[in-house]
Amino acid sequence: INDVEQRFYQDRLVLPGDDFERGDRIAVRITPFDGEDEGELYEGDELVIPNALPRFVSEPPAVFEVNAYSYQAVAVDADGDTLTYALEDGPSGMTIDQRTGALSWEAHAGSEGAHPVRIVADDGFDGRGVQEFTLSFVMQ
Repeated sequence: INDVEQRFYQDRLVLPGDDFERGDRIAVRITPFDGEDEGELYEGDELVIPNALPRFVSEPPAVFEVNAYSYQAVAVDADGDTLTYALEDGPSGMTIDQRTGALSWEAHAGSEGAHPVRIVADDGFDGRGVQEFTLSFVMQ
């Protein structure tokens, strides 16, 4: 933290997380003061802000359009990293666009039943957000 930031944060008990990003370094320096005299300076260990995990902000639709299921998965990353999407579990034939998160599946006879779905958003810095849900399909 530079001198300007140090003065800004000086009297705060909690540091706002939005002010920091992956790789920033924070250290605490405390000078006790009893109203008359200053005590010995205490310097804490330096903390490096870790990678923020992506999180999903979209909800999968609960209904099918005819026999087609589509869902625009959307995740956000507090570090502003570019995300890629992957389908780790889903019914046969389900696909996801790794760049956009567009999920699609054409159900057919024999697809009836409950299908677990697991989507992962990866930030490229070992940060992964996961969304899981179950699709139930009944042929009409």
